[in-house]
Amino acid sequence: MKDKAGFTLLELLVVIGILAVAAAVSLPNLSGWQGKRNLKNDFDRLSSYLGTVKVEAIARNTKTKLELRSYGADHKLTGSWKNGGKWEAFKDIDGTLEKTTVAGPPDLEFSPDGSVSSCNGVQTCQYTVSSDHGRYRATVHLATGFLEKEKYDPKTKTWSEI
Repeated sequence: MKDKAGFTLLELLVVIGILAVAAAVSLPNLSGWQGKRNLKNDFDRLSSYLGTVKVEAIARNTKTKLELRSYGADHKLTGSWKNGGKWEAFKDIDGTLEKTTVAGPPDLEFSPDGSVSSCNGVQTCQYTVSSDHGRYRATVHLATGFLEKEKYDPKTKTWSEI
């Protein structure tokens, strides 16, 4: 009798069934992972823009600002610099944060020395980026322009530096 290589129909159906169960268990976790990734990406984009606007103020020796505008669920970030008496937009600072909620001052203005010259009359400017998957906070200290980044831990109800 010859040995036949291959799978029987029953073996194939069992393997397909096992794969279907494994996929059903793992797919809900992927959506949670994707939500956390979107939140972190939006926070990283905001932090990057804050740093870039500060560096541009120092490099250009002029005032720069970051503007946050909300349009329904979308939040648009733009950066500009003072050229003579008018504001000119940076071409590389123009982004939309679509998957998260962003709270913070609408305008943050940096001085040529890197400090914050305008932030609604408070000592620190805070931007919070949040969604169902977590919260991040970027704090800009007015005197130095130092950017502090934190993540909220719902278990301990505290912010930790990242």
